[in-house]
Amino acid sequence: MALPGCAGLPNGFRRANSQLAEFRGRNTQLASGMMPLPVNVDIDAVGTVQMRISTVREVVQVKRHKKNINRKVVDQLRGALPYHDAIRGTLITLSRFTSGCAEAALYRGAAPITLIDGDRLIQLLIENESAVTRREAHLIEIDADYFAPLEEEALGKPGEELDV
Repeated sequence: MALPGCAGLPNGFRRANSQLAEFRGRNTQLASGMMPLPVNVDIDAVGTVQMRISTVREVVQVKRHKKNINRKVVDQLRGALPYHDAIRGTLITLSRFTSGCAEAALYRGAAPITLIDGDRLIQLLIENESAVTRREAHLIEIDADYFAPLEEEALGKPGEELDV
């Protein structure tokens, strides 16, 4: 499910994703814009994550696109990792990833790229109570038992003839 109105989301979307990364055990900083790279890759956050006994540097790129993200974007993010001294990356989108992205993200011998689509992003935001607000909702249902005697009266009892 692509998120409705994704193009109009505020720039705070980057900040919410950075906070989400922190909830997931990553120490992140928002990047201050594009680094001059051989490919045009805009990195949104750079951070570190503790993975058992190792501390790993990771880059995060956020895509606010309505269209699905293709493999080229995964490859470009992976190509930008050395410029940030990172060994892994995360790609977050409000939409979805094409079928080739999953294969590319975990390509044997290459740096891993975590893919988070719109559905997973919403799950993570809710789980971590980041950028979401809980509200109590009241559900009103019709009590069918209340109307049953009235319906019987209107239809008559079985075997009873109705005056028409």
